[in-house]
Amino acid sequence: MKALIKEEKRYPILPAREVNHELVRKQVTGKKKGSASYGIMLQLATSGPDKICLYIQRGKNDLYYGITALDKKGNREISCTPTYLPLAHSIRHLNDKQEQRWIGKKYFSNPINFTLFRNETTLRLIQPDFRQNYVEALWDEIKAYLKACESEIVAHHASTVPA
Repeated sequence: MKALIKEEKRYPILPAREVNHELVRKQVTGKKKGSASYGIMLQLATSGPDKICLYIQRGKNDLYYGITALDKKGNREISCTPTYLPLAHSIRHLNDKQEQRWIGKKYFSNPINFTLFRNETTLRLIQPDFRQNYVEALWDEIKAYLKACESEIVAHHASTVPA
């Protein structure tokens, strides 16, 4: 996925939330304490000192993505503040959920389940060709979502830039 994002050359990947081999190894072997969440975060825009981002996150059971905000300390809790409610409201029809730390959150149409490896898609990920095609399809789904959200993000960004 990172290679496809980098190919696009449009969105910088933020290193603070980035998945790495050590995180994955610790999660798989059960040596990681706390949240199973990690992923790839892309900066889409700024809003004052905050960053509006797309986050592709591996949660406890599955994989999802959506729009979130980061304050200057890297905290996502600001996503639920009154500052971002207009943006959340304007993109709500594009999302599956709005919850803590998300302006809007969406599940992939063809999901992976990390807890129940009985799911056919999850099992087939071991096949390199299937995995490559699957990741490309996920990225296409994300790009369509971003295109649909883009005008609202731009409108929010313009409304929060100091005069």
